[in-house]
Amino acid sequence: MQKKDGVVIMKCHENPDFSDHKLYGPFLDVGFNLIVNVDRVTSIIPMLGLKAKRLYLEKRDAGLIIDATRGRKKQCLIVLDTGEVVACAFRPKTIIDRQF
Repeated sequence: MQKKDGVVIMKCHENPDFSDHKLYGPFLDVGFNLIVNVDRVTSIIPMLGLKAKRLYLEKRDAGLIIDATRGRKKQCLIVLDTGEVVACAFRPKTIIDRQF
């Protein structure tokens, strides 16, 4: 992992076979073959309004952001029970629909 301006930049292994969540357990595909453990997810917040932006900026300054956008616009934040926040390039509905 690399850090740039307090944001963790994740690199992933491109594996097209990994998208089948039924084989790999309770994981949430947040796009670009990046996954998050469902048991750790507290909430999925859309990037609407100032509250979500404040949360993002606060966590970014603390170094607790995991950037899973690959340079795209942030559409939602996935809050984990560890206090970390995953910035995602897809809307919450899209992420949930991928799970089922």
